[in-house]
Amino acid sequence: MGCTVHKRKRRPGWLLTIHWRNQRKTKTFRTRRQAEATAARIEQVLADADLASVESGTELRELLRQTAPVTAPKRPDVPTLGEFAGQWLADKAGSWSSGTARARETFMRLHIKPEWGSMRLDDIDQPAVRGLLRDKKAEGKSAAFLRSLLATVSGLYRSAMRDYPSLNTNPAHGAAEDIIPPRAKAARPRAWDTDQRGRLLPQIEREPDPNVRELLLFLDATGCRVGEAMALVWENVDTGQGQATIRYSYTKRELGDAKTATSTRNIIVPAATIDRLRALRTHNERQALAAGSAASKSCSRATTSMAALWSGDTEPRSHELAGVPASPV
Repeated sequence: MGCTVHKRKRRPGWLLTIHWRNQRKTKTFRTRRQAEATAARIEQVLADADLASVESGTELRELLRQTAPVTAPKRPDVPTLGEFAGQWLADKAGSWSSGTARARETFMRLHIKPEWGSMRLDDIDQPAVRGLLRDKKAEGKSAAFLRSLLATVSGLYRSAMRDYPSLNTNPAHGAAEDIIPPRAKAARPRAWDTDQRGRLLPQIEREPDPNVRELLLFLDATGCRVGEAMALVWENVDTGQGQATIRYSYTKRELGDAKTATSTRNIIVPAATIDRLRALRTHNERQALAAGSAASKSCSRATTSMAALWSGDTEPRSHELAGVPASPV
C-alpha cells in the first residue's frame, strides 16, 4: 500500500503510481511538487480507509474519490523557456561574437526548445538536463557539442535568475558529471626558440608561392594570429607609422570580428616587412591585370585583403609550414 513518484523517462513530467492491494493506478503531473502533494493526500486517505469495505471488494477508484483535489500553492510568475529564450538571445546578441550568437541560436532552436519550449523555467530541473545530455550523447554527439549545449542552458538560467528571484537554482550546474568527459589539459603555447626560428626561416624563404611566404614572414615579424593576418586589409595598414590595426579574423573560411574585445589592437610592423608587403601587393595587382581582372584597377577589398592573397590550396600550405592545424574546409 502506498504511492511512488518518479520522473518519466522519455517525456516531460512526473508519474504518480498508486498501489492498493493488487490494484494499481497511475497519474501524470507536470511538476514533481504537484505529484508529491497529491501522493501525500492519497496515502492519508488509504491509511484511513475502512478495511471492511476493502475486504468486500471496494475498488481503488472508489477509494480515491474520497481524495479532495490538491490545490497547489500559487506559484511565482515565471515564463516558459520558449518565451524567455527569444528575449535572452536578443539581449545577448550585442555582447557575443557573430559565431557565438549563431551557435547559441542554433542550439536553442534545434535542441533545447523542442524539449522544453512549453515548460516553465522552474519546472526544468537537473535530472531533465542530464537526460537531454544523455540523449544527445546516445545520438553520437561529441563532447564539444555537449559542452556547448550545456553552456547555452547555463547561460540562459544565469540571466533568468537575475530577472526572476524565485529561480534560485541553475539546473545546468553539475549536470555534466559522468556524462561529459573532462577537457584534456591544453598544452601551454610556446614561442619558437632561436634555433627553431633559424631552421624555419630559410625554409620559408624557399617557399615558391609569394603569398604563403610573405604571410609566414609577417607572422614571424609581428606575432599576431594566423586568422588576424589573413583578415588584414590595406586600409588598416599605416605604412608611414609602421603599424597595423587588427579588427577582423579569418577563421574556417569566414571573415568575422576579432576573437575577443582585447584582440582589436594596433601592432608594430617593421619597415622591412612593410616593404615586402608593398612588393607583394604590386605582384598580385600585376597578376590580376594579366588575368584581365577589372577589380584590380580599383584596388578593391578582394585584392587588398590579406585573406584574398591565398588561393584555396595555399591556406593549408601556410598552416603546414607554420606548424599549426589547418582550418577545416
